[in-house]
Amino acid sequence: FIPDVMIVCNKDIITDLNIQGAPDLVVEVLSPSTAKNDKGIKKDIYEKFGVKEYWIVNTVDKSVEVYLNNNGRFYLDNVYAYLTDEEIAENNNMSDNDIDKIKEYTDFIKVSICDNLIVKLKDIFEYV
Repeated sequence: FIPDVMIVCNKDIITDLNIQGAPDLVVEVLSPSTAKNDKGIKKDIYEKFGVKEYWIVNTVDKSVEVYLNNNGRFYLDNVYAYLTDEEIAENNNMSDNDIDKIKEYTDFIKVSICDNLIVKLKDIFEYV
């Protein structure tokens, strides 16, 4: 597979022709033609071969599913949803009792494989 984005921390597995091992982070951006494979066979293969973190980016609903590998199995760590400034203001104006109010919101994803690396959701979705 050729992921949409990947991070490889071990430079020793990078060759002129390819990567000789599993990347540490793989990001796939869903499209109608790739969604089934990205959520199915690719996710299973990345899991099997030891990818530590797998992101599925959905540009339609502006969300990112983050899976972390624990003992050879991916588990869903979190789903991050991008909100515009207007949507954040609207959410903040909702009553705390409103079932649609988002109680916990973060505008970034902390990459688990790198202590100081965060990705802002705005950087992913602002122009989508």
